[in-house]
Parts: sequence; C-alpha cells; structure tokens
Amino acid sequence: MQGLVSYSTLSIGVMNPHLMVRLFPRRDITDLLFLSAGSGAGLWLWARPHIAAAAPARRFSWAFLGGCLWPLGSIFLWAILRSSIGQRPVFGTILGVSTGVMLTNIAIDYFNYVELMFCGEVRLPEDVYSPSDDEKYDIDL
Repeated sequence: MQGLVSYSTLSIGVMNPHLMVRLFPRRDITDLLFLSAGSGAGLWLWARPHIAAAAPARRFSWAFLGGCLWPLGSIFLWAILRSSIGQRPVFGTILGVSTGVMLTNIAIDYFNYVELMFCGEVRLPEDVYSPSDDEKYDIDL
C-alpha cells in the first residue's frame, strides 16, 4: 500500500512539480518517492506466486528489476506527457494520477493472467495461428 501511495505522489511530483514544492518546500522528495514506489513494486513482485518457486537470488533479481523498471518507465511516460500538455498543472495532475491508475491496473491484470497460466488454469490454444503462404505475401497498400 505504501508503494502505491508513493507511486501516486510521484506521478503528481512529475506532472505538477510546483505543487510538490509548495507541499515540501525544504526538500525535494522525488528520490525518496522513487525508492519507496520501487521497493513497494519489488516486494509485490517478490510475493507473487509465479516466481515463488524460483531460487532466491533469481527471485530477488527479477523483483529488483521490476521494482526499478516500473517507476522509472512511468517517470519517462509522465515526462513526455508533461511536455506535451504544456503549462496546465491541474490537467497534468489529473493525467498523471489517471495514467498511474491505468498502468497499475494493466500490470495487475497481466500478472494475474501470468499466474493463471502458470497454475494451469488458462490453457494456450493447441492450434497456434500461422499465416499461410498466400497470407504471408498479401500486402494491401
């Protein structure tokens, strides 16, 4: 839960930095929020059932990688969005929080699907799609 709060606050900090300066005038807490969001994501990944059977070193490296890439990729997305919307702090704040919620829901849905596949409840189709020779070279311009 602490990771999600930090992640949401990080989105506000990237999309509306003036608000963060008003809330925390003496200190830039972006690094602290990044570390907190990353550790929350990493611990969440560490506890997922689909990697529970892995060796601890491998499990740690996967959780560490996910914990770093998740907030870092989000920061890059928010920076691009912020430069795209210009000087609209309220819209930026709403856009940052809503994209954070959307990305979090997509990630949870993805990991739930992976865990269903890992546990054998979701079956891959026997017949995998493969284009015929005619379809391979049929290009409509």
